[in-house]
Amino acid sequence: MQRGHVQKELKLAFDRSLMYPVDRAFLLPVLLDKAAISDMPPLLRDIQWLDATDGDIATAIDKLADVIVMQQDREIARRGKR
Repeated sequence: MQRGHVQKELKLAFDRSLMYPVDRAFLLPVLLDKAAISDMPPLLRDIQWLDATDGDIATAIDKLADVIVMQQDREIARRGKR
């Protein structure tokens, strides 16, 4: 995949994430390699990302699932307040 296409997709995802409240997880990158920190695109450096660099993929997946469930719970609670 060409770098320009990746940058366009990241910008599109980041721009779309701005349409949602700050506490809503829309974009959650997963870091698989510590060396990738220095190569991380600027758009991703300032948002929350999941660190899976220790090689414990099961724990990383559990953390990711926790974020998804937490987001779903917030959305259900928000809808219930209407």
